[in-house]
Amino acid sequence: MDKKPDQLAIGYLRLPDIGNDLDVEKKISALRAHCEANQIRLVLVLSEPERGSENFKGSGWRDLQRTLAYAEGRIQSIVVPDKNMLTMDVGLFLLKEKELRDTLGVKIEVADGKSQKMDQSRDLSLN
Repeated sequence: MDKKPDQLAIGYLRLPDIGNDLDVEKKISALRAHCEANQIRLVLVLSEPERGSENFKGSGWRDLQRTLAYAEGRIQSIVVPDKNMLTMDVGLFLLKEKELRDTLGVKIEVADGKSQKMDQSRDLSLN
C-alpha cells in the first residue's frame, strides 16, 4: 500500500500570462506532474485573473495568502509553473519566499521540470 504524501501544496497561476485554455491546461499538468514526482499532494489551484497583478499584488495572491493563514501550517508549498508567474523582480521573489517561509512555513516550488531547488533567500535580511 502506497503511503500518502505528507506534504500539501497549493498551485498558483496568473492567467493574463497564459495565452489560451490549452496553455492553462499544460501549466496545470506541469504543476500536477511536479507534485507527483516530488510526492506532494496538490490540494488546490488558485488563479489570478487580473492584468497588472504581478509582484504579489492581485486578488488571487491575496486569496492564496488568506488560504495559507487559514490552513494554519497544513500547507507546506506554493507551486508555480515558473518564477516569472509571480514577479520578474528576483530580489522581490527572494524576499517574498523568505517571508512565506519565516511566517507560514511555506516554500515556493517551481514546476519547470528541473530537479534542483534553489533557495537563495535563506540568509536575506532587510536590516
